[in-house]
Amino acid sequence: MTTLLHIDASARDGRSDKTSHGSHTRRLSARFVQQWLSLHPETKVLYRDVGQKAPPPVTGKWIHAAFTPEHAREDWMKEELRMSDVLIDEVLCADLIVAGIPMYNFGPPAQFKAYI
Repeated sequence: MTTLLHIDASARDGRSDKTSHGSHTRRLSARFVQQWLSLHPETKVLYRDVGQKAPPPVTGKWIHAAFTPEHAREDWMKEELRMSDVLIDEVLCADLIVAGIPMYNFGPPAQFKAYI
């Protein structure tokens, strides 16, 4: 079975086909996923909205935990890395990634940069 990871990164919470100030990127990525599913209905879809719920930024504690060998990590280190481990697992199990990423001031939004 194919696994599709659908990522939305717009700070706008609606789609432009549903609300007057909705996101065009949310509309386009949703449209792609909808059309993909119509051709491949057995696809498992994972959804991640980094525009509305951005991952936490990298901190000194995160770096300390990430550079500690896994067998030597303390409980606080495992907790510090929990979210990034979830995000990496999603990417690794995806066969296809669809990312709706708007351009703000000629670059991707900060929420998406935190995700990367």
